[in-house]
Amino acid sequence: MPVSCEMNRKKVKSKSELLCDKIDGIIKQAQKQITAFTKTKNELEFESGLLKKAMSMKLGSEEDIRQVAADMKTWKTEVKSDVKSAVNAKKQELRFERKERRKMLKLPETEKKTTAKRTRKKRGGFI
Repeated sequence: MPVSCEMNRKKVKSKSELLCDKIDGIIKQAQKQITAFTKTKNELEFESGLLKKAMSMKLGSEEDIRQVAADMKTWKTEVKSDVKSAVNAKKQELRFERKERRKMLKLPETEKKTTAKRTRKKRGGFI
């Protein structure tokens, strides 16, 4: 059967396929972040239940355990603040990039000059 126009041979993905691809990308990114987190956790050599074990086994004096607990709290707050500042810096950087992209998209539109249209003079107005 003859076709009057050429067929588009390009494969066009449906919205659901595009959404699935986007979700797969997000999952891959999350897995990368999880591996990075476990790597940093292993580098820091931090075990959460270690202090409780020391307290239950009474390995040191109470003052030493209190000092260690205070040091751990300060270390945790420092790590949290460092992570927060890094996340905020990354967010600011992404915002700045998006802002620059929007500016670049707007520039060609503002440079266009529109020619003034001549309007015909109307006679007789509202009666």
